[in-house]
Amino acid sequence: MRKLLGLVGSARKNGNTEVLIKEALMAGEADGAEVGMIRLTDLDIKPCTGCMACVFKDSGCWIEDDMEWIFERMVEADGIVLGAPTYVLSPAGVIKMFTDRFLQFSTRLDKMRGKVGASIAVAGLPEWEAFAVPILNTCLLSYNLKLVGTLVAHAPGPGQILLDEKTVEQAKEIGKALAAGSKSAYHGFEGLCPACHTDLVRITEKGVVCPVCDAKAEIIIENGSVKVKYDEDTVVNHRWTEEKFEAHMENWIRRTEGMFKEKFAEIKALSQKYREYDRWIELP
Repeated sequence: MRKLLGLVGSARKNGNTEVLIKEALMAGEADGAEVGMIRLTDLDIKPCTGCMACVFKDSGCWIEDDMEWIFERMVEADGIVLGAPTYVLSPAGVIKMFTDRFLQFSTRLDKMRGKVGASIAVAGLPEWEAFAVPILNTCLLSYNLKLVGTLVAHAPGPGQILLDEKTVEQAKEIGKALAAGSKSAYHGFEGLCPACHTDLVRITEKGVVCPVCDAKAEIIIENGSVKVKYDEDTVVNHRWTEEKFEAHMENWIRRTEGMFKEKFAEIKALSQKYREYDRWIELP
């Protein structure tokens, strides 16, 4: 029996995010999956301090909170649906806190191999959720999950999304896709990028890239319409593949420890005046 996990990134009980995740899990359960939910805002998730001990020493994280417990539940699951409301164009802050802690899990990404993920972004109005899908899907990709669905929903009041039958049906499709696993086709919001299904592009001096997965692209104008054509090789070999991320870990992240130690004396001397500069305002 497949196990599905719903991660609710909203503090509002039975709000739009939660009911859509529940709808997805109900559909997965109807297809024979075992399901469970976690409300991320009910747990203690502290900020990453950037100490890098989890990577340099492979010693886990020294921060005492609920993240290791969450990781255990993720490893137990075969499919994960992550959802959040949109605040100021982006998902609720708990999603970023949760994503930032993925480095402590980065040496265990093989435990997530073959698992699938889907995202649900909720906003009050269309075009006011610009960074919701990119941030949610970045979170899922960073945890080595294959994307099988993305849903973007719009409703201002708690539970108001239930008046939108089409969106409720789309949530059910998300649940069915998760229950089907890696053999499932992708469902939902297509975006532009065929790798991460986001609708952002970054224009650089070297060309156009997807800012989430680094897939290369070119902008084409045909009959007054703007289109984005993605390079197939970089779509398949995007930055969040297990091989690409491990190479990034070996060729950059782990090397920064030696680079820092080599320059430690120089850095310490240069930073002396900043350590002595004390203008902190007294906390309440």
